[in-house]
Amino acid sequence: MNFTSQYAGHIISMGNGRYIQFKDSMYSTEDETEIEFLLKHREFGSVIKSSDTVPKINKEELPLISVIIPSRINENIDVMPSLCKQTYKNLEIIIIYDFRGEGASKTRNRGVEKASGEYILFCDNDLELAPDAIKSLYMTLVKSNSGWAFGKFRMDGIEYNKGKDLNIPNNKSSHAYIDWFECIPILSLIKAEAKPRFDEQMKKFVDWDLWVSLDKAGHSPVFCDKVLFTTKNRPGGISNCSHEVSVYWRNYLYAKHNVMKNNKKIADIVIPHHDRHDFLKKTLDRLDNSIFNIIVVSGGTFAENSNKGARLAETDNIIILNDDTEVDNDLLIRMCERQEDVVGCAQFIPSFNKTILGMGCGQKDGKPRWFLAESKENVLIPNGFLYRFKKKAWKKLGGFNEMFRNGGEDQDLGMRAVEMGMSIANLDDVVVHHHSQSKGRHDFVDENNQLMQKLWPIERIQKIL
Repeated sequence: MNFTSQYAGHIISMGNGRYIQFKDSMYSTEDETEIEFLLKHREFGSVIKSSDTVPKINKEELPLISVIIPSRINENIDVMPSLCKQTYKNLEIIIIYDFRGEGASKTRNRGVEKASGEYILFCDNDLELAPDAIKSLYMTLVKSNSGWAFGKFRMDGIEYNKGKDLNIPNNKSSHAYIDWFECIPILSLIKAEAKPRFDEQMKKFVDWDLWVSLDKAGHSPVFCDKVLFTTKNRPGGISNCSHEVSVYWRNYLYAKHNVMKNNKKIADIVIPHHDRHDFLKKTLDRLDNSIFNIIVVSGGTFAENSNKGARLAETDNIIILNDDTEVDNDLLIRMCERQEDVVGCAQFIPSFNKTILGMGCGQKDGKPRWFLAESKENVLIPNGFLYRFKKKAWKKLGGFNEMFRNGGEDQDLGMRAVEMGMSIANLDDVVVHHHSQSKGRHDFVDENNQLMQKLWPIERIQKIL
């Protein structure tokens, strides 16, 4: 059995013996004294010690299978003991460390580039394989004319793919066809000639996408009717992703494979608009209308347009978005995932060449002085150019105060949210905001400042600071 570990461009080949996992490599030795020494000296970066001995292998007349394991550099390779006990012996184990934060898809793809086997087996680092798992997959695959093989597994004691309908829907443009490949585990044996590759743009459902792509390319699957491994549900794993994330990436998957998208939306985006149609077009071009209801309202002030649009909202999340922003769908999804009543984020204003983290408030001559906060300690409320409200919170607040005319309404709303004890999150993500480009934006600065001072005297502000 050939152990290979990849870190910072270096390949380290391992022999037989007990192994220790380090932050930058796998270390193999049969010397117990050396093992004890290494484990005692933490500067070597030791993480775990296996209680098993890597068996000495006599290669059989079987094709080489490359087992690819992606891992973060501080994670245990818990699957290794059960890999060492496999009855199929001709294995090449490739551990690819994600030391750049690239994600599992890119890390696995790098593993494929290193593989030299006739077959490829993707394997997560926290699985416990049945002793005959790989052999069962191999025997199932060679007896068929298929491109890859998968089987059953147990997660938290629940058996998956038991009694699975093995008839793949013929209509490859249907939801039923795409959905058939759901719950097929990452531990599947693939012929290397199929050239498996993960979509590095996807952050969820990447294995699901791979199975669909392989089948569409003519590499059909075959089912191995055995429980091949056990695992546990992991925080942050696919089984724990939020409803919003699940809807978004499922729709992405459907769209990628030319299947009609679901109509389920996760938020209503309200865009108050005045006269910068060029900015509005660029903003709209960035938004995914398969998961967001997009409501553009013009004809009134910022507050009036926002309130009018919010009254049309159908979902539990209302996003107030300026029409001159460069925002990513992924950020909007994460804002909707949050449980807080109000969520904001940072902004970069090109005309200022500054990153603004939120709104701050001080005092001068006994009067409040509002300012754009460039440091976290000065942030009192989030920036008003992009707000996500839970619908219940929005209704409780009553929306923007329409006495403000294109300025001050966001500070007032944010302060009322603080005063009411609402939960507020201000994310570190930075969105480009082409601040104050609309005609007449500053026509009512004095009136808005006077109204703000009247509604928010320093005594009222101090009560909630």
